[in-house]
Amino acid sequence: MKKIFMMLTALSIMGCSDSMPTNGEMQSSTKAKSGGVNVITSSIVSDPANDPYSIENMSKAMRKQILAKSAADSQEVEQLTLEPNYLHVRFLAEGKRGVAELKAYDTSLVLFKHPLDYKRIPKPVIYKDPTLPDSIIPMFATVPVDYKFGPTKYDVVKELFLIEPLDDDCEDDDCSDDVDSTMAVRALAKKAAEKSNGTLLEKLNDMGISLRDVEWESLSMTGNLDDRLGKTKIRSDEGPVLAWSLFGGGRKLGGHLTFEDDLLGVQPLVGVRVTGGYSYYWREAHTDNNGYFKIPEKWTFSIDYEANFDADDFLLEDGHSGYGEDLEIEHNNYKSDWKETFTGDKAKWCVVWTAAYQYWYGDNFGLKRPRQNTATNWSLDIEVYYKNDKDYKSLVSKDALIGCNAGNSVGQYANLGIFENICILAYRRSSQDIFGTTVHEVAHSSHYWNMKTTNAALPQAAEFALLDTDYRETYARGIQNYFIKERYNNDSLDYRVHSGGKDKYTYTDLVEDLYDNDNSSRCDKISDEKKRDKVSGFPITSIETAFFQNKKFSTMKSYLMKKNASGKNGVKYTSTDMDNLFKCWGL
Repeated sequence: MKKIFMMLTALSIMGCSDSMPTNGEMQSSTKAKSGGVNVITSSIVSDPANDPYSIENMSKAMRKQILAKSAADSQEVEQLTLEPNYLHVRFLAEGKRGVAELKAYDTSLVLFKHPLDYKRIPKPVIYKDPTLPDSIIPMFATVPVDYKFGPTKYDVVKELFLIEPLDDDCEDDDCSDDVDSTMAVRALAKKAAEKSNGTLLEKLNDMGISLRDVEWESLSMTGNLDDRLGKTKIRSDEGPVLAWSLFGGGRKLGGHLTFEDDLLGVQPLVGVRVTGGYSYYWREAHTDNNGYFKIPEKWTFSIDYEANFDADDFLLEDGHSGYGEDLEIEHNNYKSDWKETFTGDKAKWCVVWTAAYQYWYGDNFGLKRPRQNTATNWSLDIEVYYKNDKDYKSLVSKDALIGCNAGNSVGQYANLGIFENICILAYRRSSQDIFGTTVHEVAHSSHYWNMKTTNAALPQAAEFALLDTDYRETYARGIQNYFIKERYNNDSLDYRVHSGGKDKYTYTDLVEDLYDNDNSSRCDKISDEKKRDKVSGFPITSIETAFFQNKKFSTMKSYLMKKNASGKNGVKYTSTDMDNLFKCWGL
């Protein structure tokens, strides 16, 4: 994403928040390190000979088990080969719109932006394929061999034979060790009813060889057993029977994710997508309103977890990355629920996510939702700067037209019509400040996408750009303060600095003066304090509509009075009171 910033030279639309405190064909396997990021330039990231779930190795493991447990003819056994039951595929999506279409086609797909080889890939990771055009976004997944593909183009990276976890509806009494292998055999045999695997797996079952035995053998002979077992260590000669008894035949896994808010204490992390699984086999869930989640199915061995800060309409990126990788938190090799309270930098990510998620999907007090990811829209990237403020301020030169270099700003919204992003400085800032800045910048995006356009000769981006800065910033500041007051119940907001010059306010508190009931205002252009704010009770939704339907304060004021009669629904004002309030703010 940063490279895009460097190349853009067209007119941009910006919104700022507050002032900064003074304080194609598969290549051979190659890897590169850049700034702590694992850059993969190949779809193959480990030696295929050591992949335990490849058709070749699973078939070899099956043959070894047969020879060890029967008097079968070795030459005949060597001819036996498993047919694949899964495919590791690379979808070739046409930009973010193509990714959205791919997700909409099959909501059960667990998609990754990097290959899914057996060996765990060190994070953060970026996958690059120089043979693909820039317009293509490769997305990786594992699908059943009989999967019905949609319109998205794809490559088959590898054929696999996977041993799935226990079915989600398997009753505990039915999930004993003996029944487990039989159920798995029957399930796979049914899937392969018209393939040679059907008869082969029945023969394995007759010989007392379970698919877990075959998996264990393949893991052992490829040197991956310890990695698969995770934190529970079992000697390879003790075998899968002991493993099953220790693991209890499989169990459902989930967890509880929270984060530390420096004012509110421990808070639930709501709406985050959590993936759980191993190697090529993954399932996902989302945290609920209390931060809990449950990964589908039952799992026999340890699994890896990953909390992903992405949603259908927006995602969080690491602002310090030259590659713009997504923010995510890993929790690997666990045979237990994931229960964690995030602190430090990760807590800052959670605050940004919480603000954006509430605006898009939570209780946003009846306001318009921000932009939606549609066939003509891209999801919005929110870059988070949490390590230092140097990267935030020096991303691009001070003369550049777009980027996150905003002088003393701690947040920035940029829109080129075809490109849109938000930058948030979280470094050394309180949870309340980070939350408010995020809401402020998302409010700019909502204003842009929900405003009434009136000039057919101008693109929407141009109409938005022509709005006075104090008109845009007053709206965003008002929504920011409203969200903060509702979340933190705090009216002493230190960052209410009204900038824009000695005699001109840019970030005004007009919106708050319209909806509050305290008859006081921070404006000072009217010396008689009693005349400053005698307006109260306007619903926040009515204020928003007035801003969106107009383009300047004079018509916005008239619209607001026309649609909201004084004396009704708690609204109180006179025409003179409204004139005085707007005059007080110099509007």
